[in-house]
Amino acid sequence: MADREGGGRISINDALTDDGLRAVLERIGREVDRDTFGLVCKRWLHIQSTERRVLRARSGPAMLRRMADRFTGLVELDLSQSASRSFFPGVTDSDLGVIAAGFRWLRVLNLRECKGVTDAGMISLGTGLKMLECLDVSCCRKVTDKGLVAVTLGCSNLKSLCLVNCKLVTDKLLEALSKNCHHLEELGLAGCVKITDSGLSTLGDGYKHIKSLDVSKCSKISDIGVSRVVKAKHSEINGAYQLLITCHLSNQQPPIMKPNLPMNSIVKGYLQMPFFVKSS
Repeated sequence: MADREGGGRISINDALTDDGLRAVLERIGREVDRDTFGLVCKRWLHIQSTERRVLRARSGPAMLRRMADRFTGLVELDLSQSASRSFFPGVTDSDLGVIAAGFRWLRVLNLRECKGVTDAGMISLGTGLKMLECLDVSCCRKVTDKGLVAVTLGCSNLKSLCLVNCKLVTDKLLEALSKNCHHLEELGLAGCVKITDSGLSTLGDGYKHIKSLDVSKCSKISDIGVSRVVKAKHSEINGAYQLLITCHLSNQQPPIMKPNLPMNSIVKGYLQMPFFVKSS
């Protein structure tokens, strides 16, 4: 309570506007202190909730609905599981339906190791999350081209897509990405064993902003597919464009270094044109 002119006292809630309280919240650095801010009263809790942008939580439709009502300004949601809890299904399609309907401003969604997710859930995301820029569905092994193509159609602003060990994904998805997601910068395909050189070649046709490509453990990708990507980026007008490709090294000579293929000359030139080929 503060003293009022002429006697009496005034509550801090009467003295500070909502914008003033938001300015106070912005100056609080530690997350634990920001959480304490919301314990003062319902008004402070509401302001803290609406200003929250990042949240890591567990799944469940009822909990997700409450979070959607409370954290109306959320842009990043992490529902991933650790590999040690991979036996638990994690997020399900019904959860994704709630997320698509309740978190309309979401830009980053992490569903890594959520093995209960299927194409039905992906279709919900494509329908509801028009602002989505980053999606990680690594190790969601029930997800196929059908669901992910729906994501490309609805989420045309995608900049990062991680599909590590999504073994049902094929070249059809790469074609859809090339047609629909022209802002894509990072694509993780490690362990996507059905991806081939033919699908990879579409990178040169439709991905004008690609900066990072992971094709490690893709058994059907050879130096031919990798060379097409690098050649396409090498021919870009902007010579300062950088491309990082992560490839898989065999027990023998790495395929991207075979001297009888044109890739060899590109690898020699990437040191001057900043292209980078990383081997795992």
